[in-house]
Amino acid sequence: VEKKTTAVWSFFAIHTTSVTRDNNMINSDNKGYAEWLLERKYPNVSVAFFQNEAGDVSPNMVDNKDAKMTFSGLGGENFVLSAEIMGKKQADVVEKVLLSPHLASEQGIVGSILSRARNVDYSALNAGGKKTCRSLVGMAMLAGTEDGRGLFDQEGWTQEYVESSYLRKGVATVVRQFSTTTFGFENPSNEDIKCHEPKSYGLAVGTAERPAVPRILPLQVFKIGQFGLAIVPFETTTMSGHRIKKQVMGDFIESLEKLSEDPKKAYVELLSLSNAYVGYMTTYEEYQVQHYEGASTLFGPHQLENTVAELSRLTKELANNCKTSGSKVSCSTDSKAVPVFAYESLYGHPGGNSLLDSRKPPFWGSYGDLVQDVSVSNGKIEHGGYVSASFWCSAPANSQIIVKSFCDVEKYNQNSNKYETFLNDHDWNVRFLWRRKYLYFSSCSCEWFIENDLNFIPDGKYRLRLNGAYASKDAETPKFYSGISSSFQVISPGHNDMGTHHTHLEISKYFIYLFDEVLVFISITLLLLWKLIRSCCLKPTNGKAK
Repeated sequence: VEKKTTAVWSFFAIHTTSVTRDNNMINSDNKGYAEWLLERKYPNVSVAFFQNEAGDVSPNMVDNKDAKMTFSGLGGENFVLSAEIMGKKQADVVEKVLLSPHLASEQGIVGSILSRARNVDYSALNAGGKKTCRSLVGMAMLAGTEDGRGLFDQEGWTQEYVESSYLRKGVATVVRQFSTTTFGFENPSNEDIKCHEPKSYGLAVGTAERPAVPRILPLQVFKIGQFGLAIVPFETTTMSGHRIKKQVMGDFIESLEKLSEDPKKAYVELLSLSNAYVGYMTTYEEYQVQHYEGASTLFGPHQLENTVAELSRLTKELANNCKTSGSKVSCSTDSKAVPVFAYESLYGHPGGNSLLDSRKPPFWGSYGDLVQDVSVSNGKIEHGGYVSASFWCSAPANSQIIVKSFCDVEKYNQNSNKYETFLNDHDWNVRFLWRRKYLYFSSCSCEWFIENDLNFIPDGKYRLRLNGAYASKDAETPKFYSGISSSFQVISPGHNDMGTHHTHLEISKYFIYLFDEVLVFISITLLLLWKLIRSCCLKPTNGKAK
Protein backbone atom coordinates (compact mmCIF):
# COMPACT_ATOMS: atom_id res chain seq x y z
CA VAL A 1 0.00 0.00 0.00
CA GLU A 2 2.69 2.51 1.01
CA LYS A 3 4.54 2.12 -2.31
CA LYS A 4 1.80 3.87 -4.27
CA THR A 5 -0.41 5.54 -1.62
CA THR A 6 0.40 8.72 0.26
CA ALA A 7 -3.06 9.66 1.52
CA VAL A 8 -6.49 8.11 1.98
CA TRP A 9 -9.81 9.92 2.23
CA SER A 10 -12.80 7.96 3.41
CA PHE A 11 -16.40 9.22 3.36
CA PHE A 12 -18.77 7.09 5.39
CA ALA A 13 -21.85 8.35 7.21
CA ILE A 14 -21.92 7.29 10.85
CA HIS A 15 -22.28 9.37 14.00
CA THR A 16 -19.19 9.62 16.18
CA THR A 17 -21.22 8.86 19.29
CA SER A 18 -19.99 5.37 20.08
CA VAL A 19 -18.40 7.05 23.06
CA THR A 20 -21.57 8.09 24.84
CA ARG A 21 -22.57 11.25 26.68
CA ASP A 22 -21.51 9.63 29.98
CA ASN A 23 -17.93 10.01 28.87
CA ASN A 24 -15.79 12.69 30.46
CA MET A 25 -12.76 12.02 28.28
CA ILE A 26 -11.50 13.89 25.22
CA ASN A 27 -11.86 11.28 22.50
CA SER A 28 -11.92 11.00 18.70
CA ASP A 29 -14.46 8.16 18.77
CA ASN A 30 -14.88 5.52 16.04
CA LYS A 31 -13.46 7.54 13.14
CA GLY A 32 -10.42 8.54 15.18
CA TYR A 33 -9.80 4.91 16.03
CA ALA A 34 -10.12 3.89 12.35
CA GLU A 35 -7.62 6.56 11.37
CA TRP A 36 -5.24 5.55 14.14
CA LEU A 37 -5.37 1.88 13.13
CA LEU A 38 -4.44 2.53 9.51
CA GLU A 39 -1.78 5.14 10.21
CA ARG A 40 -0.22 2.82 12.79
CA LYS A 41 -0.10 0.00 10.23
CA TYR A 42 0.96 2.25 7.34
CA PRO A 43 3.00 5.05 8.98
CA ASN A 44 3.85 6.76 5.67
CA VAL A 45 0.19 7.14 4.68
CA SER A 46 -1.93 10.07 5.88
CA VAL A 47 -5.49 8.88 6.58
CA ALA A 48 -8.67 10.93 7.05
CA PHE A 49 -12.13 9.56 7.81
CA PHE A 50 -14.49 12.39 6.94
CA GLN A 51 -18.05 12.91 8.09
CA ASN A 52 -20.86 13.40 5.60
CA GLU A 53 -24.65 12.88 5.90
CA ALA A 54 -24.60 11.14 9.30
CA GLY A 55 -27.13 13.31 11.13
CA ASP A 56 -29.56 10.42 11.58
CA VAL A 57 -27.15 7.47 11.44
CA SER A 58 -26.37 5.96 14.85
CA PRO A 59 -23.39 3.64 15.52
CA ASN A 60 -25.17 2.26 18.56
CA MET A 61 -28.23 0.63 16.99
CA VAL A 62 -27.99 -3.12 17.57
CA ASP A 63 -30.24 -5.68 15.88
CA ASN A 64 -30.87 -8.32 18.54
CA LYS A 65 -32.49 -10.71 16.02
CA ASP A 66 -35.69 -10.65 18.07
CA ALA A 67 -37.58 -7.88 16.25
CA LYS A 68 -36.20 -5.38 18.77
CA MET A 69 -33.58 -2.71 18.32
CA THR A 70 -31.45 -1.41 21.15
CA PHE A 71 -29.08 1.53 21.17
CA SER A 72 -26.47 0.21 23.55
CA GLY A 73 -23.67 -0.14 21.01
CA LEU A 74 -21.85 -3.34 20.08
CA GLY A 75 -19.69 -3.03 23.19
CA GLY A 76 -22.64 -2.70 25.54
CA GLU A 77 -21.84 -0.48 28.51
CA ASN A 78 -18.18 -0.38 27.49
CA PHE A 79 -18.40 2.52 25.05
CA VAL A 80 -14.64 2.50 24.39
CA LEU A 81 -15.00 -1.03 23.06
CA SER A 82 -18.01 0.10 20.97
CA ALA A 83 -15.88 2.83 19.38
CA GLU A 84 -13.09 0.35 18.64
CA ILE A 85 -15.49 -2.13 17.02
CA MET A 86 -17.11 0.49 14.77
CA GLY A 87 -13.76 2.09 13.97
CA LYS A 88 -12.18 -1.23 13.03
CA LYS A 89 -15.07 -2.03 10.70
CA GLN A 90 -14.44 1.22 8.81
CA ALA A 91 -10.67 0.70 8.72
CA ASP A 92 -11.03 -2.90 7.52
CA VAL A 93 -13.20 -1.88 4.55
CA VAL A 94 -10.79 0.86 3.50
CA GLU A 95 -7.80 -1.46 3.78
CA LYS A 96 -9.61 -4.15 1.80
CA VAL A 97 -10.26 -1.71 -1.04
CA LEU A 98 -6.64 -0.54 -1.01
CA LEU A 99 -5.33 -4.11 -1.16
CA SER A 100 -7.90 -5.24 -3.74
CA PRO A 101 -8.15 -2.56 -6.45
CA HIS A 102 -10.72 -4.63 -8.36
CA LEU A 103 -13.24 -3.76 -5.66
CA ALA A 104 -13.21 -0.09 -6.70
CA SER A 105 -12.93 1.84 -9.93
CA GLU A 106 -9.41 3.20 -9.98
CA GLN A 107 -9.03 6.40 -11.94
CA GLY A 108 -6.72 9.37 -12.04
CA ILE A 109 -7.86 12.82 -11.02
CA VAL A 110 -7.25 15.32 -13.78
CA GLY A 111 -8.13 19.00 -13.89
CA SER A 112 -7.94 22.24 -11.99
CA ILE A 113 -8.10 22.88 -8.25
CA LEU A 114 -10.65 25.56 -7.44
CA SER A 115 -12.75 26.72 -4.51
CA ARG A 116 -15.58 29.13 -3.91
CA ALA A 117 -16.78 30.19 -0.45
CA ARG A 118 -19.27 32.62 1.01
CA ASN A 119 -20.33 33.73 4.48
CA VAL A 120 -24.12 33.57 4.58
CA ASP A 121 -26.56 35.26 6.97
CA TYR A 122 -28.74 32.26 7.78
CA SER A 123 -31.31 34.37 9.60
CA ALA A 124 -32.34 36.19 6.41
CA LEU A 125 -32.18 33.86 3.41
CA ASN A 126 -34.99 33.58 0.89
CA ALA A 127 -34.85 30.93 -1.82
CA GLY A 128 -37.94 31.13 -4.02
CA GLY A 129 -40.09 32.57 -1.26
CA LYS A 130 -38.92 29.98 1.29
CA LYS A 131 -37.36 31.99 4.09
CA THR A 132 -35.04 31.06 6.91
CA CYS A 133 -35.62 32.29 10.46
CA ARG A 134 -33.70 33.63 13.41
CA SER A 135 -32.41 30.59 15.26
CA LEU A 136 -34.53 28.78 17.85
CA VAL A 137 -33.92 25.43 19.53
CA GLY A 138 -36.98 23.19 19.69
CA MET A 139 -38.30 21.55 22.84
CA ALA A 140 -37.72 18.12 21.28
CA MET A 141 -33.96 18.75 21.38
CA LEU A 142 -34.22 18.46 25.16
CA ALA A 143 -35.75 14.99 24.69
CA GLY A 144 -32.46 13.68 23.27
CA THR A 145 -32.23 10.80 20.82
CA GLU A 146 -32.59 7.05 20.84
CA ASP A 147 -28.92 6.90 21.79
CA GLY A 148 -29.63 8.77 24.99
CA ARG A 149 -32.74 10.50 26.22
CA GLY A 150 -32.61 13.94 27.78
CA LEU A 151 -35.06 15.76 30.04
CA PHE A 152 -38.05 14.07 28.39
CA ASP A 153 -38.67 10.63 26.98
CA GLN A 154 -40.86 11.82 24.13
CA GLU A 155 -39.90 13.45 20.83
CA GLY A 156 -42.32 15.24 18.52
CA TRP A 157 -42.82 18.43 20.57
CA THR A 158 -44.70 20.40 17.90
CA GLN A 159 -46.67 23.52 18.76
CA GLU A 160 -49.90 21.53 18.51
CA TYR A 161 -48.54 18.78 20.77
CA VAL A 162 -47.50 21.30 23.45
CA GLU A 163 -50.71 23.31 23.33
CA SER A 164 -52.84 20.17 23.75
CA SER A 165 -51.64 19.59 27.34
CA TYR A 166 -51.48 21.94 30.33
CA LEU A 167 -48.57 19.90 31.67
CA ARG A 168 -46.54 20.23 28.48
CA LYS A 169 -47.38 23.94 28.26
CA GLY A 170 -46.14 24.33 31.80
CA VAL A 171 -42.91 22.46 31.07
CA ALA A 172 -42.29 24.61 27.97
CA THR A 173 -42.93 27.78 29.96
CA VAL A 174 -40.46 26.75 32.67
CA VAL A 175 -37.76 25.92 30.09
CA ARG A 176 -38.24 29.26 28.31
CA GLN A 177 -38.27 31.24 31.53
CA PHE A 178 -35.19 29.43 32.77
CA SER A 179 -33.24 30.16 29.58
CA THR A 180 -34.17 33.86 29.47
CA THR A 181 -33.51 34.40 33.17
CA THR A 182 -30.30 32.38 33.48
CA PHE A 183 -28.67 32.95 30.10
CA GLY A 184 -30.16 36.29 29.12
CA PHE A 185 -31.88 35.04 25.97
CA GLU A 186 -34.52 37.36 24.53
CA ASN A 187 -38.05 36.10 23.93
CA PRO A 188 -38.78 35.51 20.23
CA SER A 189 -41.35 37.58 18.39
CA ASN A 190 -44.62 36.18 17.03
CA GLU A 191 -43.01 36.35 13.60
CA ASP A 192 -40.11 34.16 14.82
CA ILE A 193 -42.51 31.59 16.27
CA LYS A 194 -44.63 31.50 13.10
CA CYS A 195 -41.53 31.20 10.92
CA HIS A 196 -40.48 28.05 12.80
CA GLU A 197 -43.85 26.29 12.67
CA PRO A 198 -44.51 23.53 13.66
CA LYS A 199 -41.54 23.71 16.07
CA SER A 200 -42.32 24.49 19.69
CA TYR A 201 -39.30 26.46 20.81
CA GLY A 202 -37.42 25.93 24.05
CA LEU A 203 -34.29 28.09 23.76
CA ALA A 204 -34.30 31.40 21.89
CA VAL A 205 -30.60 31.27 21.02
CA GLY A 206 -30.68 33.61 18.02
CA THR A 207 -33.01 36.49 18.86
CA ALA A 208 -30.65 38.77 20.77
CA GLU A 209 -28.43 41.41 19.20
CA ARG A 210 -25.52 39.19 20.14
CA PRO A 211 -26.96 35.72 19.60
CA ALA A 212 -25.77 32.70 21.56
CA VAL A 213 -25.08 30.86 18.29
CA PRO A 214 -23.66 32.41 15.11
CA ARG A 215 -26.05 33.40 12.35
CA ILE A 216 -23.42 34.21 9.72
CA LEU A 217 -22.02 30.88 8.57
CA PRO A 218 -19.57 29.71 5.89
CA LEU A 219 -20.56 27.62 2.87
CA GLN A 220 -17.96 26.32 0.44
CA VAL A 221 -17.50 24.20 -2.66
CA PHE A 222 -14.13 22.74 -3.58
CA LYS A 223 -12.97 20.87 -6.65
CA ILE A 224 -9.91 18.74 -7.24
CA GLY A 225 -10.14 17.77 -10.88
CA GLN A 226 -13.41 15.89 -11.37
CA PHE A 227 -13.89 15.41 -7.63
CA GLY A 228 -16.15 17.96 -5.95
CA LEU A 229 -16.86 18.72 -2.31
CA ALA A 230 -19.90 20.53 -0.94
CA ILE A 231 -18.97 21.83 2.51
CA VAL A 232 -21.54 22.79 5.19
CA PRO A 233 -21.37 23.57 8.93
CA PHE A 234 -24.30 21.34 9.90
CA GLU A 235 -24.96 17.74 10.90
CA THR A 236 -26.81 16.71 7.77
CA THR A 237 -29.38 13.92 7.66
CA THR A 238 -29.22 11.16 5.06
CA MET A 239 -31.93 12.59 2.83
CA SER A 240 -30.68 16.17 3.18
CA GLY A 241 -27.26 15.02 2.02
CA HIS A 242 -28.80 13.17 -0.91
CA ARG A 243 -30.62 16.31 -2.08
CA ILE A 244 -27.52 18.48 -1.72
CA LYS A 245 -25.35 16.06 -3.72
CA LYS A 246 -28.00 15.63 -6.40
CA GLN A 247 -28.22 19.38 -7.05
CA VAL A 248 -24.50 20.05 -6.72
CA MET A 249 -23.65 17.16 -9.05
CA GLY A 250 -25.71 18.68 -11.88
CA ASP A 251 -24.13 22.10 -11.35
CA PHE A 252 -20.67 20.56 -11.03
CA ILE A 253 -20.96 18.76 -14.37
CA GLU A 254 -22.07 22.04 -15.95
CA SER A 255 -19.03 23.85 -14.51
CA LEU A 256 -16.65 21.11 -15.68
CA GLU A 257 -17.99 21.44 -19.21
CA LYS A 258 -17.48 25.22 -19.14
CA LEU A 259 -13.92 24.63 -17.91
CA SER A 260 -13.36 22.16 -20.79
CA GLU A 261 -12.77 19.35 -18.29
CA ASP A 262 -14.15 15.83 -18.71
CA PRO A 263 -17.42 15.51 -16.75
CA LYS A 264 -17.93 11.79 -17.45
CA LYS A 265 -16.27 10.64 -14.23
CA ALA A 266 -17.41 13.51 -12.04
CA TYR A 267 -18.02 12.64 -8.41
CA VAL A 268 -19.43 14.82 -5.62
CA GLU A 269 -19.23 14.22 -1.89
CA LEU A 270 -20.60 16.10 1.09
CA LEU A 271 -18.40 17.32 3.94
CA SER A 272 -20.44 18.15 7.03
CA LEU A 273 -19.56 19.89 10.32
CA SER A 274 -16.84 21.89 8.59
CA ASN A 275 -15.56 25.48 8.86
CA ALA A 276 -18.09 26.05 11.67
CA TYR A 277 -20.81 24.16 13.55
CA VAL A 278 -24.44 25.11 14.21
CA GLY A 279 -26.67 22.13 14.87
CA TYR A 280 -28.48 19.91 12.39
CA MET A 281 -30.07 20.20 8.96
CA THR A 282 -33.11 18.10 8.07
CA THR A 283 -35.41 18.04 5.08
CA TYR A 284 -38.66 20.00 5.22
CA GLU A 285 -40.55 16.74 5.72
CA GLU A 286 -38.29 15.59 8.58
CA TYR A 287 -38.67 18.99 10.20
CA GLN A 288 -42.44 18.60 10.43
CA VAL A 289 -42.31 15.69 12.92
CA GLN A 290 -39.99 17.60 15.28
CA HIS A 291 -37.77 14.83 16.47
CA TYR A 292 -34.36 15.68 17.90
CA GLU A 293 -32.86 16.43 14.48
CA GLY A 294 -35.68 18.75 13.41
CA ALA A 295 -35.69 20.54 16.76
CA SER A 296 -31.93 21.07 16.33
CA THR A 297 -32.38 22.52 12.83
CA LEU A 298 -32.04 26.06 14.11
CA PHE A 299 -32.95 28.25 11.14
CA GLY A 300 -36.40 26.90 10.38
CA PRO A 301 -38.06 24.39 8.04
CA HIS A 302 -36.48 25.82 4.87
CA GLN A 303 -32.86 25.72 6.01
CA LEU A 304 -32.05 22.93 3.55
CA GLU A 305 -33.66 24.58 0.50
CA ASN A 306 -31.67 27.74 1.09
CA THR A 307 -28.46 25.79 1.66
CA VAL A 308 -28.97 23.91 -1.62
CA ALA A 309 -29.59 27.20 -3.44
CA GLU A 310 -26.42 28.79 -2.04
CA LEU A 311 -24.27 25.75 -2.81
CA SER A 312 -25.71 25.60 -6.31
CA ARG A 313 -24.74 29.23 -6.81
CA LEU A 314 -21.19 28.62 -5.59
CA THR A 315 -20.79 25.47 -7.68
CA LYS A 316 -21.77 27.31 -10.86
CA GLU A 317 -19.25 30.00 -10.02
CA LEU A 318 -16.41 27.46 -10.17
CA ALA A 319 -16.39 28.05 -13.94
CA ASN A 320 -16.13 31.84 -13.55
CA ASN A 321 -12.81 33.63 -13.55
CA CYS A 322 -13.26 35.74 -10.45
CA LYS A 323 -9.97 37.57 -10.96
CA THR A 324 -10.86 39.03 -14.37
CA SER A 325 -12.11 42.59 -14.09
CA GLY A 326 -14.91 43.68 -16.40
CA SER A 327 -15.96 40.08 -17.07
CA LYS A 328 -19.59 39.48 -18.02
CA VAL A 329 -19.68 36.68 -15.47
CA SER A 330 -18.86 37.34 -11.86
CA CYS A 331 -18.50 35.67 -8.53
CA SER A 332 -20.24 36.44 -5.25
CA THR A 333 -19.22 39.74 -3.71
CA ASP A 334 -21.90 39.81 -1.02
CA SER A 335 -20.17 37.61 1.55
CA LYS A 336 -21.05 38.74 5.06
CA ALA A 337 -18.53 39.85 7.65
CA VAL A 338 -18.44 37.53 10.63
CA PRO A 339 -18.95 39.41 13.91
CA VAL A 340 -16.41 38.51 16.56
CA PHE A 341 -17.52 38.63 20.16
CA ALA A 342 -17.39 36.34 23.13
CA TYR A 343 -20.40 35.22 25.11
CA GLU A 344 -20.12 37.56 28.08
CA SER A 345 -20.37 35.73 31.36
CA LEU A 346 -18.77 35.68 34.77
CA TYR A 347 -16.17 33.06 35.54
CA GLY A 348 -18.11 30.17 37.03
CA HIS A 349 -21.39 31.20 35.35
CA PRO A 350 -23.44 28.07 34.55
CA GLY A 351 -23.66 29.29 30.98
CA GLY A 352 -19.98 28.57 30.68
CA ASN A 353 -17.17 30.85 29.64
CA SER A 354 -15.92 31.18 26.11
CA LEU A 355 -12.49 32.23 27.37
CA LEU A 356 -9.86 30.13 29.05
CA ASP A 357 -10.49 28.85 32.54
CA SER A 358 -9.18 31.00 35.38
CA ARG A 359 -10.23 28.89 38.37
CA LYS A 360 -7.15 28.36 40.49
CA PRO A 361 -6.40 25.05 42.24
CA PRO A 362 -6.98 24.87 46.00
CA PHE A 363 -4.56 26.81 48.21
CA TRP A 364 -2.46 23.71 48.91
CA GLY A 365 -1.69 23.12 45.20
CA SER A 366 -0.71 24.81 41.98
CA TYR A 367 -1.40 24.14 38.31
CA GLY A 368 0.40 20.92 37.35
CA ASP A 369 0.90 19.64 40.89
CA LEU A 370 0.25 15.95 41.35
CA VAL A 371 -3.02 14.85 42.90
CA GLN A 372 -2.14 11.18 42.53
CA ASP A 373 1.12 9.85 41.11
CA VAL A 374 1.57 6.71 39.02
CA SER A 375 1.31 3.56 41.08
CA VAL A 376 3.47 0.67 39.88
CA SER A 377 5.13 -2.13 41.80
CA ASN A 378 8.84 -1.49 42.36
CA GLY A 379 8.74 1.25 39.73
CA LYS A 380 8.25 -1.32 36.96
CA ILE A 381 5.32 -2.28 34.73
CA GLU A 382 5.04 -4.90 32.01
CA HIS A 383 3.80 -4.45 28.49
CA GLY A 384 0.00 -4.81 28.49
CA GLY A 385 -0.23 -2.83 31.73
CA TYR A 386 -1.75 0.51 32.56
CA VAL A 387 -0.45 3.66 34.27
CA SER A 388 -2.22 6.83 35.32
CA ALA A 389 -1.44 10.10 37.06
CA SER A 390 -3.75 12.97 38.00
CA PHE A 391 -2.91 16.65 38.42
CA TRP A 392 -4.49 19.93 39.50
CA CYS A 393 -5.34 21.70 36.29
CA SER A 394 -7.55 24.21 34.52
CA ALA A 395 -10.68 23.15 32.64
CA PRO A 396 -9.59 22.43 29.05
CA ALA A 397 -12.45 24.47 27.51
CA ASN A 398 -11.22 26.28 24.38
CA SER A 399 -7.57 25.64 25.16
CA GLN A 400 -7.35 22.78 22.63
CA ILE A 401 -6.48 25.42 20.02
CA ILE A 402 -3.27 26.41 21.78
CA VAL A 403 -2.46 23.18 23.63
CA LYS A 404 -1.59 20.64 20.96
CA SER A 405 -1.48 17.69 23.33
CA PHE A 406 -2.81 17.62 26.88
CA CYS A 407 -1.02 14.37 27.73
CA ASP A 408 2.39 13.17 26.56
CA VAL A 409 4.28 9.96 27.22
CA GLU A 410 7.96 10.81 27.48
CA LYS A 411 10.81 8.31 27.07
CA TYR A 412 14.22 8.75 28.57
CA ASN A 413 17.01 9.03 25.99
CA GLN A 414 20.26 7.74 27.45
CA ASN A 415 22.32 9.38 24.70
CA SER A 416 21.04 12.91 25.32
CA ASN A 417 20.35 12.29 29.00
CA LYS A 418 16.91 13.88 28.51
CA TYR A 419 13.27 12.88 28.34
CA GLU A 420 11.73 13.19 24.87
CA THR A 421 8.12 13.03 23.72
CA PHE A 422 7.38 9.47 22.65
CA LEU A 423 3.56 9.57 22.31
CA ASN A 424 0.96 12.30 22.68
CA ASP A 425 -2.78 12.19 23.25
CA HIS A 426 -3.44 11.74 19.53
CA ASP A 427 -2.55 8.12 20.21
CA TRP A 428 -5.61 5.99 21.01
CA ASN A 429 -3.94 4.45 24.05
CA VAL A 430 -2.93 7.77 25.61
CA ARG A 431 -5.99 9.27 27.25
CA PHE A 432 -6.76 12.60 28.83
CA LEU A 433 -9.59 12.96 31.32
CA TRP A 434 -10.94 16.05 33.00
CA ARG A 435 -13.46 16.32 35.77
CA ARG A 436 -14.60 18.88 38.28
CA LYS A 437 -13.27 18.21 41.78
CA TYR A 438 -15.06 19.55 44.85
CA LEU A 439 -17.46 21.27 42.41
CA TYR A 440 -15.14 24.24 41.74
CA PHE A 441 -11.63 22.92 41.10
CA SER A 442 -10.37 20.88 38.15
CA SER A 443 -8.51 17.58 38.13
CA CYS A 444 -6.93 16.15 34.98
CA SER A 445 -5.66 12.62 34.49
CA CYS A 446 -3.22 11.23 31.96
CA GLU A 447 -3.56 7.51 31.23
CA TRP A 448 -1.48 5.16 29.13
CA PHE A 449 -2.48 1.67 28.10
CA ILE A 450 0.88 0.09 27.24
CA GLU A 451 0.63 -2.10 24.17
CA ASN A 452 2.10 -5.57 23.94
CA ASP A 453 3.89 -4.65 20.72
CA LEU A 454 7.56 -4.57 21.78
CA ASN A 455 8.59 -3.32 18.34
CA PHE A 456 6.54 -0.16 18.83
CA ILE A 457 6.87 0.22 22.61
CA PRO A 458 10.44 -0.70 23.50
CA ASP A 459 11.54 -1.42 27.03
CA GLY A 460 12.79 1.67 28.78
CA LYS A 461 12.23 4.46 31.25
CA TYR A 462 9.08 6.58 30.79
CA ARG A 463 7.01 9.25 32.52
CA LEU A 464 3.69 11.08 31.92
CA ARG A 465 3.43 14.83 31.28
CA LEU A 466 0.31 17.01 31.52
CA ASN A 467 0.14 20.21 29.45
CA GLY A 468 -2.39 23.01 29.89
CA ALA A 469 -3.21 26.70 29.73
CA TYR A 470 -5.21 29.06 31.89
CA ALA A 471 -6.33 32.67 31.83
CA SER A 472 -4.83 35.06 34.30
CA LYS A 473 -7.11 37.99 35.04
CA ASP A 474 -4.13 40.37 35.17
CA ALA A 475 -2.56 39.13 31.91
CA GLU A 476 -3.72 39.50 28.32
CA THR A 477 -2.02 36.34 27.06
CA PRO A 478 -2.62 32.75 28.20
CA LYS A 479 -0.28 31.22 30.72
CA PHE A 480 0.98 27.69 30.15
CA TYR A 481 1.83 25.07 32.70
CA SER A 482 2.84 21.41 32.85
CA GLY A 483 2.95 18.60 35.37
CA ILE A 484 5.20 15.55 35.45
CA SER A 485 4.70 12.15 37.03
CA SER A 486 7.35 9.97 38.58
CA SER A 487 9.30 7.83 36.16
CA PHE A 488 8.63 4.11 35.70
CA GLN A 489 10.29 1.26 33.83
CA VAL A 490 8.42 -0.59 31.07
CA ILE A 491 9.69 -4.17 30.84
CA SER A 492 9.06 -7.16 28.60
CA PRO A 493 5.91 -9.11 29.51
CA GLY A 494 6.07 -12.11 31.72
CA HIS A 495 2.85 -13.61 32.95
CA ASN A 496 0.97 -10.35 33.33
CA ASP A 497 -0.45 -10.13 29.82
CA MET A 498 -3.69 -8.17 29.89
CA GLY A 499 -4.54 -9.15 26.33
CA THR A 500 -7.11 -6.75 24.94
CA HIS A 501 -7.01 -3.90 27.41
CA HIS A 502 -10.53 -2.62 27.04
CA THR A 503 -12.11 -5.86 28.26
CA HIS A 504 -10.51 -5.20 31.64
CA LEU A 505 -11.26 -1.49 31.66
CA GLU A 506 -13.46 -0.15 34.44
CA ILE A 507 -15.41 2.11 32.13
CA SER A 508 -17.33 3.84 34.89
CA LYS A 509 -14.34 5.97 35.78
CA TYR A 510 -14.91 7.90 32.58
CA PHE A 511 -18.44 8.81 33.69
CA ILE A 512 -19.32 12.20 35.09
CA TYR A 513 -19.85 11.78 38.80
CA LEU A 514 -23.55 11.84 39.66
CA PHE A 515 -22.63 13.80 42.80
CA ASP A 516 -21.05 16.51 40.66
CA GLU A 517 -24.13 16.68 38.43
CA VAL A 518 -26.39 17.10 41.47
CA LEU A 519 -24.23 19.89 42.87
CA VAL A 520 -24.21 21.70 39.51
CA PHE A 521 -28.01 21.40 39.33
CA ILE A 522 -28.39 22.80 42.85
CA SER A 523 -26.02 25.68 42.04
CA ILE A 524 -27.90 26.61 38.88
CA THR A 525 -31.24 26.42 40.73
CA LEU A 526 -29.99 28.74 43.48
CA LEU A 527 -28.63 31.17 40.88
CA LEU A 528 -31.98 31.15 39.09
CA LEU A 529 -33.85 31.85 42.33
CA TRP A 530 -31.48 34.70 43.17
CA LYS A 531 -32.00 36.29 39.77
CA LEU A 532 -35.77 35.99 40.09
CA ILE A 533 -35.68 37.57 43.55
CA ARG A 534 -33.40 40.36 42.37
CA SER A 535 -35.57 41.12 39.33
CA CYS A 536 -38.88 41.22 41.20
CA CYS A 537 -38.04 42.36 44.71
CA LEU A 538 -34.74 44.23 44.69
CA LYS A 539 -35.33 46.76 41.94
CA PRO A 540 -33.50 50.06 42.52
CA THR A 541 -35.64 53.08 43.38
CA ASN A 542 -35.51 56.36 41.50
CA GLY A 543 -34.61 58.25 44.65
CA LYS A 544 -31.20 58.51 46.18
CA ALA A 545 -30.17 55.87 48.63
CA LYS A 546 -30.23 56.95 52.22
